[in-house]
Formats: sequence, C-alpha cells, structure tokens
Amino acid sequence: DPKEKRRNKRLKTGVYEHDSPELIRRLSDFRQERELDLLIGCAFSQTRQGAKKMAVEERRLARKVSAGADFVMTQPVFYHPGWLDELKFLQSKISKPFMVGLWPLFDTETREKIWQGDITGVTLPIKTHKLLCLNWEKHLSLQIEWFSEMLSEMPRLGAAGAYIVTPFRKKFFNEFMEFLGGVRKKGGVI
Repeated sequence: DPKEKRRNKRLKTGVYEHDSPELIRRLSDFRQERELDLLIGCAFSQTRQGAKKMAVEERRLARKVSAGADFVMTQPVFYHPGWLDELKFLQSKISKPFMVGLWPLFDTETREKIWQGDITGVTLPIKTHKLLCLNWEKHLSLQIEWFSEMLSEMPRLGAAGAYIVTPFRKKFFNEFMEFLGGVRKKGGVI
C-alpha cells in the first residue's frame, strides 16, 4: 500500500527532515498534550524576487500560522526609501503579532555576501548598499540613525517588536555594543 509506505517513511525520519509547517504542527500538538506555556514562532521571508515567489511565501506563512504559530519573525528589514511601505506590506500579510528583523552590518564581507544573495531569504536594497559603500567610514553612525528611526516607527506600523541579528565574529563585539549604546541614546528600546 503506497499510503502505508509513505507513513512508515515519515515515522522513520528525524524532526529536521520535515518542513516548518509540519514541525510547527508537531510542536503545537506537544504543547497542547503537555499543557505547556510555550509560544511558537515562525519566519516570513519577504522576497523581492517577483509576485510569483512572494505568493509562495505568503502561502507558506498561512500554512505555518494554521499549523499553530503564535507569532512571526521577518527576515531582516534594512533601512531604505521604501522600508515604511515594506512594514505596511508585512502588516497587511501577517495576521499574528510580528517582530521585525534588524541586521546591523559591521564588516564589508557580510555586507557584500548579503548584496550578492549568498544569504538565503535576505536582500539588501540597492540604496542601502550604495549608501553603506559610499560612507563606510561612517557606517556605525549611519546605522544608529537608521535603526533608531525604524524602532521608533515600528509600533505605529503594527510591529510587536524587533530582534537584532548579532555579529557572527567576536571581533565585532565592541562595535556591536557601541551600536546598541548609540541606538539607546537616540531613544531606541532594545
């Protein structure tokens, strides 16, 4: 029986061999069975690669939410002329509370990896890339200004909060702490 074979195959696979809606469904069932005080989050990849791919991401998000996700985390949103429209778009597509991803860039290698599309689901807008390239010596103060403005606008645009992608390398720890301090001085809540 083909159905039985597929069922047995699913039972033999590990948890990471399922897609995210399936994992969310299982977590949701587990939470209910054990009466756990647990919130389940999911990701939303807002692609800029055309309406067809965006429709796929919207359907995936709907599957994650119907599987039991309580909140949504966006891929990083970078400061650019259309970032307010991007947040309005997210608000219109996400039916659950959502947190906006912010990613301060501390090195040109990471900046260029994002720009070249080497980091799945994350895109750096043309204007942002250009401004960072032209003003790299001031990249920290530029980003403090940008993220402070973004953080102040997010509640008005429906975001429940923000999360920050931290640097991958220890050598940027001091710069990261300086960035957080600068945002805090500008009134940003972190």
